[in-house]
Amino acid sequence: MLVRVRLPVLKDVQQGSLQDVAGPDQAGFFVVVQEFSEVKNLFVREFVVFGDAPDQGDGLVLWTRRQVGRIGSRCETVGGGELQREAFSKPGLIARLRGEHLNEIHSSLSLLHLRLYRRTSSSKTMFSLSGKTAVITGGGSGIGQAISTVFAKAGARVEIIEMNEDAAKETVASIRNDGGIADYSLCDVSTEADVAKTIAAVIERSKRIDILVNNAGVASIGDAISTTEEEFDRIFSVNVKGVRNCLHLALPHMKEAGGGVVLNLASTVSLMAIDDRFAYSMSKGAVLTMTYSVARDFMNDGIRCNCICPARIHTPFVDGYLDKNYPDNREEMFEKLSVAQPIGRMGKPVEVAYAALFLCSDEASFITGNAYPVDGGTINIR
Repeated sequence: MLVRVRLPVLKDVQQGSLQDVAGPDQAGFFVVVQEFSEVKNLFVREFVVFGDAPDQGDGLVLWTRRQVGRIGSRCETVGGGELQREAFSKPGLIARLRGEHLNEIHSSLSLLHLRLYRRTSSSKTMFSLSGKTAVITGGGSGIGQAISTVFAKAGARVEIIEMNEDAAKETVASIRNDGGIADYSLCDVSTEADVAKTIAAVIERSKRIDILVNNAGVASIGDAISTTEEEFDRIFSVNVKGVRNCLHLALPHMKEAGGGVVLNLASTVSLMAIDDRFAYSMSKGAVLTMTYSVARDFMNDGIRCNCICPARIHTPFVDGYLDKNYPDNREEMFEKLSVAQPIGRMGKPVEVAYAALFLCSDEASFITGNAYPVDGGTINIR
C-alpha cells in the first residue's frame, strides 16, 4: 500500500498550539515530507514504525535535534530491521524521506506513526546552541562535565577533550542517553602535538568549531617559598600552556568559518589574593590576560572571548582535597570552606555552566573581553 499525504494538512494546525495533528480515525498520522521548508517550526514528539524498516537507498530517516530527546521522543522498530538515526545540523527540520521521490512511503512499512507538534512560539529559543559544535577541555567531570551537559541540552554537538577516559565515556553516555550528541578525545592539553591531533579529529567529525571552552586545569597549594620548581612547571604546563595550545590550534578554524566564541575558565584568584595559591594564582592570572588579548586580536574576525572567574565550587576535586587532608574532620572543614563565601555555601557546577551557556550564546553577541565572577559575592561583598 502506498500512502500519500500532502503537507497542507499540517498547515491547519494553529500557530502556538500543541495540538496533535493525527487524524481522529487513525492510530497515527501518515505524512510524507516533500518540501523541507514547509515543516519549519515543527518537531517530532513520537515516532514509531511497525514492521520492517525499508532499505537505506530509499529508506526513512529520522533527523532529530537534541531537544527532541529531552521531551521524550522515541524511535523504535517492531518485527525486525533497524531505523537509521542521524543528527541534523539545521534547526527546525525534523523528518525526511531519502531517495529521488519524496512523495511516498513504500509498502515495506505497514504503519508509520508520526505525531507532529508545532513549536509553542515562532521566536528563536533563547540561549540555543543548536547546530553549533562546542569543544570543551576537561569536559568529563566537575565544571567541565556540567558545561558539556548544559551545552548538549541547548542543542550543541559536544566534543569533550579529556585525560580521564572513564569520566569522558560516562559524560558522553549520559549526554547521548538524554538525546544529545557528544564525542570525546583523549588528549593532554599541555602537549601541542597531542592537541593538534585532537583538533584535527574534531574537525574530521564535526567539520567545524564554533565554541571553545578552555576548562581543563589543575590546582596547587603553596606560597612562593614552598612551591617547588617542578610544581610550578606542572601548573604552568596545564593551566597556561594548555590554554595556549588549544587557542593556537582552534582559532584558525574559527577564523576560516567567519567567527566563534572562546570561553576560558579563570578564577576569582585572578582578581584577588587568597592564602597559599602562588602557582595557581599565577596561572589563572595568565588565563585572564590571555582572554583580553584574544578578544582584542580576533575581534575583527568575528570571534568573541570572555572568561568566567568561579569562586569555590563543589566539585570532585574539593571532595578529594578534603578526604586527603582532613579525613578526621571532613564535614567541619567542608562547612568552613562553604561559609567563607558571603553567600554561605559553595557554588554548584551547573551554576557555572549556565553562565557559560549565556556567554557562548548569540544573546551575548555584544560581550567580549570581560571577566565574569560566579562567586557568591566573594570578590565584592566579603
